[in-house]
Amino acid sequence: MAQTRCSITTYSLNLTATGLQGVQNGYLIASNNHPTGVTGTFSGIFENVSTTYPVNNGFYVFDLTLDMDNWAYDNRDNLTGQYSFTPSYFATVPGPAAALPFALGFLAARRRRRN
Repeated sequence: MAQTRCSITTYSLNLTATGLQGVQNGYLIASNNHPTGVTGTFSGIFENVSTTYPVNNGFYVFDLTLDMDNWAYDNRDNLTGQYSFTPSYFATVPGPAAALPFALGFLAARRRRRN
């Protein structure tokens, strides 16, 4: 049976999504609404391994620009069935504020072990 396999060997994702309405959920801030703006890049290297078209085998570099300019998003209200536009989900752990509960928990655990 012919097979094609593709493995990403390295990648870099730089994404900024704006207009999200985040809600605190434990240590996460999560949002289920679509962003009003997206900017960024997704780049890397992947290896193609194909028994069907071995002439295309090798390493490839990709460099994609992320933005809100796309057909699927522009037509999201008209897509139905298996092609319907699903809700977005974004989640993050807040920067320095997230470290405080973990640090306090670590210090409390160390203190209990000493006693």
